[in-house]
Amino acid sequence: MSSKSGFGEFDILRGFSIMMVVLSHTLFYHVDTFGYQEAVAIGFSLAKMAGIVIPLFYFITGYYSIRTAQRNKKRFITSRIRLLLPPYLIWSTLYIIAEGVVGSHFGIKLGWKEILEKYALGDAATSYYFLFVLFIFYALTPLFADMSAKQLKKLLPPFFIAMLAWSSIYYIPFYFGKELVPLLAGLRNPLAWIFFYIWGMYTFKTVKERGMYWRKPLPRSVKMLALFAYIAAVLEIYFMPAKYQPGVPLLGPLGFVYYTLALPVSLRIGYIVSQKFMFLSKLFGMYGRHTFGIYLANDFFDAGTLVLAISIFPVLTQRSTLWINFIGFSISVTLLFITVKSVWNWNKKVYSIIF
Repeated sequence: MSSKSGFGEFDILRGFSIMMVVLSHTLFYHVDTFGYQEAVAIGFSLAKMAGIVIPLFYFITGYYSIRTAQRNKKRFITSRIRLLLPPYLIWSTLYIIAEGVVGSHFGIKLGWKEILEKYALGDAATSYYFLFVLFIFYALTPLFADMSAKQLKKLLPPFFIAMLAWSSIYYIPFYFGKELVPLLAGLRNPLAWIFFYIWGMYTFKTVKERGMYWRKPLPRSVKMLALFAYIAAVLEIYFMPAKYQPGVPLLGPLGFVYYTLALPVSLRIGYIVSQKFMFLSKLFGMYGRHTFGIYLANDFFDAGTLVLAISIFPVLTQRSTLWINFIGFSISVTLLFITVKSVWNWNKKVYSIIF
């Protein structure tokens, strides 16, 4: 899947995706103080467009996972445990300690029950819901490894329906000022994401016969449907009274329709970048090779950047602006990459444990 730059479309898309994750964690700080027009433009447009990155992560992971699991199911599970568990536990511990120190200043104490829940549910950092779901998918992967493409294809419609149903249960009550499902419960439900994981596995099974369809021009109807779905997803947020509620831009049912239609378009764009845009290919590709480490550490670096900014400009505790937040993103994403890449160059064993 590589190009002249040495990076293929999956590396490029993972690099782009991890940048969007960091961007979403920094750009929307105090978004409600930007001013109405800016908030609409950023919150309703960019947030929904960037929402495709989580489905992309699951799709690409499913694609690679079934390829590995087919070779040796038992080794697949043990290799995933060795790959994910040590850095997950290390970084979770770091976040829990930080939360305990900060909370102690406000009279908040974490008991053993809360600490164990944070480890077990991926709750040490908000973004770790992704890893909680990923552990579940890895455990299920050997069950899918021997399925044919036709069998996997039959699973896609019911899981697509289940995804929209769960999204609706989470999302629709907000229109009426109610929260039936907490945010982390909504994010951690495997039914919200397994469609994309299985789609990745199904795609791997069909590549030998169909080829990588995104390396050929997509039908215009696919691109137009993706555009209309994007517009509908943005309007879905626009008319949401709780539009600034965390998670709302990500979990709307029309948003999931958009993700489904936009995923092939994203694959196509990733391929075009790999072939025609060497600078972007190298930039995103380098980040894509270190996605997991950046994902683990991004909350820590985002928080550190914000704390430093507030210490210099106390007014940021009350309000922020688009350009200030973008500077924060640029600093954070650069420091993340430098740190992760430096550990990689210094000691591969240490890197494998930490990142």
